[in-house]
Amino acid sequence: MKLSLLITFFVSISLSQNINVSVDKNRLQESESIQLIIEATGSDNFPKVDVKLLKNNFDIVGGPYEQTSIEFINGKMKNTKTLKWILSPKKSGNLIIPELKGSIDGKLFKSEPISILVNKGSIKSSKNEIFIIADVDKKKVFLGEQITLTYKLYKHVDTKISGVDQFQMPDFDGFWVEELFTPQRLQYQNKEVLYQGRKYQVANLGQ
Repeated sequence: MKLSLLITFFVSISLSQNINVSVDKNRLQESESIQLIIEATGSDNFPKVDVKLLKNNFDIVGGPYEQTSIEFINGKMKNTKTLKWILSPKKSGNLIIPELKGSIDGKLFKSEPISILVNKGSIKSSKNEIFIIADVDKKKVFLGEQITLTYKLYKHVDTKISGVDQFQMPDFDGFWVEELFTPQRLQYQNKEVLYQGRKYQVANLGQ
């Protein structure tokens, strides 16, 4: 399986209210467009967002489009209000969707900047759709203290893969190693993860 490294940002307003700011892709050609998506969960109203700064690098060719969705999870109602814009890049190169400021239900929020790579030529392959992150629970330890290392597979939500070969843990010279978890099949978490402005499904490859 060929792996390559690739965006979404999560803003917590309150314990029951979240804002997700994301894009559907962060690599494109000058002739293509992208979607900027702002999702508000647990809010009474749609977010109010100042998008004037987007016009420095992008033309707004559509939006904002509004969408409301309601779902019930374990008997609890989840209400999500979504705003979408269609953006067309004004030039090639590394462009930035800047920090966006807005408000929702009287509360202020701001997003993190998102990097967008705009290519003049054709994009030969889809980058940053699937990658692996090695995550440790601590970075400073005493001699003999346990460190838990988890390998996580990130797959973009629109990418389809049937499975992966058995993941082989590398050798850890200088450490005594015990395998805590080795999955028999690829199983993704129920909740999607926001990473660098994009949505991913995450599976545990080993621990």
